[in-house]
Amino acid sequence: MGESAMEKRPTKTEYIISDLDLAYSKGFESQAGHRDHQAAAHAGMTILESADRICRAEMTVEQAIEAATLYGKTEKIAMELNDSTQVLISRTRFAQVLSRAVLPNRDEGKIESSLRLRSIGEDYLKSGDRKSAAIELTNSALQILELHNPTKDQLINAQDSLRRTRSMRTSGSLDFAYSEINLALADRLLAQYAPRNNGRDLFMPIIKSLDRAARIFKKNNAKGYRSIYYQNVVQVFSAWLSLEIELSHSALQATNMPADFIAPNEFFVERGQSARLVSSNPAAFGFQTAPAWIPTQAETVAHALEKIPELEVRISAVEKYLENSSNFNAGVRAKLFELRSILTPLLGLPEPPFDAFDNFWDRGDLERYFLHARDFLTWEQAPNYASDRYATLLVRVLTCVRSFRSSWSEYDIERFLRRNPVALRFAACELGRLESWKEAFELLELSRGLESSRTTTEPEPDNSESSQDGISWIHLTHSPRASYAILCVDGSYFGNEFTHANGKVLAAEFSGFNPKGLLMGQSVGDRSASREAASRIEYILRPIMDWITKQVGRISIIMSGGYFQAFPVWAVGDFGNAILDSTNLVTHAPSRAIARINRENLNENLAKVLVSVQDASAVPGNTSLELSSIEADFISAATPDWITEQFDATSETIKDALESSSLLHFTGHSVSEIDPMESRLLTYGTPLTVREILSANVTADVVILGSCQSALAQNMHLQDEVLSIQTAIYYAGAHYAIGTFWPITDLVGFIFTIRFYGSLADSAVRCRADINDERVLGAWSKSVSWMQSATVEDVNTVLAGHTTRRMKVSAPKENAFQLYDWAAFCVVGGGLPRRLAEIEAARLAVS
Repeated sequence: MGESAMEKRPTKTEYIISDLDLAYSKGFESQAGHRDHQAAAHAGMTILESADRICRAEMTVEQAIEAATLYGKTEKIAMELNDSTQVLISRTRFAQVLSRAVLPNRDEGKIESSLRLRSIGEDYLKSGDRKSAAIELTNSALQILELHNPTKDQLINAQDSLRRTRSMRTSGSLDFAYSEINLALADRLLAQYAPRNNGRDLFMPIIKSLDRAARIFKKNNAKGYRSIYYQNVVQVFSAWLSLEIELSHSALQATNMPADFIAPNEFFVERGQSARLVSSNPAAFGFQTAPAWIPTQAETVAHALEKIPELEVRISAVEKYLENSSNFNAGVRAKLFELRSILTPLLGLPEPPFDAFDNFWDRGDLERYFLHARDFLTWEQAPNYASDRYATLLVRVLTCVRSFRSSWSEYDIERFLRRNPVALRFAACELGRLESWKEAFELLELSRGLESSRTTTEPEPDNSESSQDGISWIHLTHSPRASYAILCVDGSYFGNEFTHANGKVLAAEFSGFNPKGLLMGQSVGDRSASREAASRIEYILRPIMDWITKQVGRISIIMSGGYFQAFPVWAVGDFGNAILDSTNLVTHAPSRAIARINRENLNENLAKVLVSVQDASAVPGNTSLELSSIEADFISAATPDWITEQFDATSETIKDALESSSLLHFTGHSVSEIDPMESRLLTYGTPLTVREILSANVTADVVILGSCQSALAQNMHLQDEVLSIQTAIYYAGAHYAIGTFWPITDLVGFIFTIRFYGSLADSAVRCRADINDERVLGAWSKSVSWMQSATVEDVNTVLAGHTTRRMKVSAPKENAFQLYDWAAFCVVGGGLPRRLAEIEAARLAVS
């Protein structure tokens, strides 16, 4: 959010690699010459053996530095002996140090190791040593295959390299067997990108390659290959079984689906896809439970197993190997558990995996631990295991995320968050369920809005100030099990679980097809359905917000996750009443950490308020907005102390205003997309997307978006980013941003504008320094409060001062607006926590 956040800083792993390079160089430089060739050769061999004893599979950074220093010495001796082969051996050993050391980001070390080994392999080829070249080019490819999260391109390159080196091996040799098993590993990893229509054709060739390699190993009396072989076999069968389950589910549904089942065509959903959705959440289609024609999990797994008759024999072989092996084989055990967990509907719960996970933890391999823990946590049966060890696993997940945040590169953290769109939220919910409220709060803080706010590599915030700042910080999120309110109030962390508002209930109300959910209604332009869904959701959330109301002080910041990003929870129940009657103040933020960073952008400028009204009320191809077009005239007349400028909005004029004005008012149309990066403001030129907004240097104090869905994050992609047009502007630097959760009418937008700017003018805002929380949040709450209680007669009285347009007067004393109208508006941001705390302190002093 500042310039420093945008600069690329070396990661901890990069620093350590630099230290290792330095140690290697120092070893090289410190090695003295020898009196003769024999003495040099003896010394070199002695030092190499010492380094090799240190260079083991999992070594500490200190051990890696020691080994690097020794390998540097051996290269100096090799050069003294004019032995180019030994020079390359020394460099090879050092490259292996980078992959074997337990670095903060193991993938960074392996990628660097791969690059160096490839270069060494090419050097061997130039010297005519094809055997050594094949070994190091293979090792280079293996570093990529061992990455926790290789890209498709990396895998393809590794596969090509392994095919090349296999052709350099003698058929039937141990080297050929290693090439075969490594190539099978590459094929297995690339299988995820292949067409998924025939499991046997996709996976059986990989199994045959593994078996062929195993036979060669056995024939040559090789040792140490079984663990690699069995782990790969288990992973191949897990992937194969998962695919067959997917195909079986579709096949059984197609067979059993009644002829009268009709897909909701208005959503462009195919009949087969609809059936799958019914299976995952019957409530989304109006069913209380899954209809009888939906196959059960046990039926689906049984059907899938018929396609893999050899699976039982394979599992028995793996279990026999583990029973007889003198090694613990944590990797094989963890992967076998994953395979067994897929079979749970038929065979029951497998033995718990905690011992295998602990082995990764004890070795300091946090990334491998996290990957296995993540998969375990997202499995619906995970809570059925021993609660003490389950709780330990959850806390360790938090420790892993802390470590990644503090040591990984910005790129790696962004990829990590994109690969884990729900796992961290679900883990935080589980911590809440076990009443580890502080840890749950911290995990959400460490994972929300990082990419959009450009704070992925910011140091962890010191929360000693903000934990006792007079602010009630409210994380509100959910998992399939329940909704969770996770609070920090005056330094105390606590919360509550609400099982009635679990993820499936929320999914039906937000994304359901029958009746239409809030988001589904919006997607097809069914305002009536969306309005009804909003009322149902408000009713569901009342117990949550009523409980929160009893826990918080006057000033609250709501940090919504999951589906709650798409709803004005501030307006619900007693909490909403306290806002509407001005008893309490509320605003929103993605996280406490980001709110604190944004606070540093406070503007104390005494210059006059410069308002830029960006009018897009008549963009061709969109409904012309009659009332929207006169908002600029009202703003100018209501605020004579301000400098007001009006523009026909284009993406260029809006970006200029965001970077130069103190207050920007946009009126017109906007669109929220499933991919939030493509959500956009519609203008008289090209639309202005969220992607473009995030790259701007916004200096505006207040941005008001009087357009549809400008605050809507649809919870489909980038879920932890809390990303909408509104929050993009906040992330880019605005102190306050006001937007709407759903489509609003021209009348609703106009009335909010009239009331909001009228309230700001009444609060004596004369210069930029006057724009503060009490005035902005107060003007917002007064505006929505007026709208909530306004009658048709009240609205027509307002309209009479500006236009000939009127609301229909069938019942002038009836409320003019419903929840779906006045609750659409939401504020993100504020000078928190200091300014609101100071205001509250001053208020108490006066009283």
